[in-house]
Amino acid sequence: MFRFLKGISAFFALSASTLSAFAYVAYTTGNVNMRSGPGTTFEVLGTLSSGTQVDVNQCQNGWCYIRVGNLKGWVSDNYVSAAGASPTVVVKPRAVVVTPPPVVVRPPAYRPPYRPRPPGPPPPPPPPQ
Repeated sequence: MFRFLKGISAFFALSASTLSAFAYVAYTTGNVNMRSGPGTTFEVLGTLSSGTQVDVNQCQNGWCYIRVGNLKGWVSDNYVSAAGASPTVVVKPRAVVVTPPPVVVRPPAYRPPYRPRPPGPPPPPPPPQ
């Protein structure tokens, strides 16, 4: 049991250390205060203007830990947009032209009767002459 817990703790320790190594580029979407901790009660380290390129190391509980040059701090994730994010582009689908197969109309293979037969049994044959 102890080895199992030791393995789990090692996994979380490694994943936490590698998590910060996977930073991604993002941009601020408005003027935002960079703070010393994840919350509005922490000290303001500076203000980033809209469109500032930042490296996001991690995000948690609505706050992202970022780096701008040599400065590191926390900003609200409401003001951070991934670098690849762009406005949604609506692409109209092309019209598909479907050509129906040709319709071939043939006359029937037999000639229909001239007039329908009356209901009931057929008439008796004519008498011999």
